[in-house]
Amino acid sequence: TATTYTVTGATGNTGAPGLIGLNGASNVIIDGSLGVPANRWLRFENTSTSNSVIMLRENASNVTIKNCVLVASNSNNSSGIVHIGGATAAGTGNSNLLIDNNNIGGSGFSRNCILASGSASSPNQNNTISNNNIFNFGGSGYSQGISILGGTGSNWNITGNSLYNTITNSSGGTVAIYAI
Repeated sequence: TATTYTVTGATGNTGAPGLIGLNGASNVIIDGSLGVPANRWLRFENTSTSNSVIMLRENASNVTIKNCVLVASNSNNSSGIVHIGGATAAGTGNSNLLIDNNNIGGSGFSRNCILASGSASSPNQNNTISNNNIFNFGGSGYSQGISILGGTGSNWNITGNSLYNTITNSSGGTVAIYAI
């Protein structure tokens, strides 16, 4: 029988690197299939309600995250379960990233499942978000499954993703939910 391996923790402050922080990292592959294509046997869960599971920033490049389960209930507007952040120094931005065939969501709502925010001096570019199940984004106010903010650069390939919610939003009031 297959075993799911879980990494969990509560990494807390806004701007902190998340459960996994890839700050300026290059040539990294996180593959949850453990050698069996398309299986998801690695689960990463941040139990903090204000920070990411994976944070890519400071010109991270050539990073692949595939076949994983990424779980959080992150209510922070300026974060996401996967957060592709900015850089303090000019450079290539977070580029040539592949986020493929993951389950990205949680048992509660996250404000943003995938959030990309960059800058004109280090634009995030040449990135692919493909074939993911992205779910349970919402809560009170503005929420997105995939949020690519201004200043993030060009040449993004977003394809084959499923975006949906499995729980009912009971926050009350007007709620704006955007898939992308």
